[in-house]
Amino acid sequence: MSQAETGATIVGSSNRKGADLFRVWFEDLTQAAEDERGAAYVFVMGSLAELLRVFDLPIVFPEINSLQTAVRRVAHEYLNEAEDYGYSPDVCGYVKADVATQLRGGEHPMGRIPKPVLALNTNACNTYIKWAEIWERMYDIPTYTLDIPGTRSAGKPSKPGDVDFENDREYVARAPDRRDHLPVRRSDRHGVRHRPVAREHGPRQHHEPRLEEGARAEPEPALDVQRTV
Repeated sequence: MSQAETGATIVGSSNRKGADLFRVWFEDLTQAAEDERGAAYVFVMGSLAELLRVFDLPIVFPEINSLQTAVRRVAHEYLNEAEDYGYSPDVCGYVKADVATQLRGGEHPMGRIPKPVLALNTNACNTYIKWAEIWERMYDIPTYTLDIPGTRSAGKPSKPGDVDFENDREYVARAPDRRDHLPVRRSDRHGVRHRPVAREHGPRQHHEPRLEEGARAEPEPALDVQRTV
């Protein structure tokens, strides 16, 4: 093989292989949706995908789904639908693209996204926490937040022996308050049932009705519902 032929083979190979991986990935998700298999909704950071796969759960990364709407040049349609539903233009576009995907019953330019049976997020981004609560309210599913300690200060690594590291170690080693994990169910004044999450996040400022099979949600007024356990 000549040098020119070798170069032609290498250039663009990552894009081609990546596209193939995405097609297979979304084919699997579409099959899971058609089989009505509930999925685990997770985020790129702290997904625990390896653990969840042990339980044969399809893994859905909503960030990737939202990004693909832009890659396929249809993101504006999804964003407009979420804003028509009631989300502000300054809300994260990833969130709005995913909300529109849910309102469409999982319809996506790459296939179909299965519904969640649980959601797992971390405190690496505040948006993750509020985003997961949308699924919690839409589908009445349990939502778990992993409280990950650590510093975000640039140029300040944390290592054994440092005060910050030892404080984090002590925080992680403490026995969790079991009251945070009681299987309590509660209802708001509209009769929508909510499940507790692993850690409370304060009052809810927005309300999503649970979506029934085949139903299309209508906008609801914002509620000030205090979360209590």
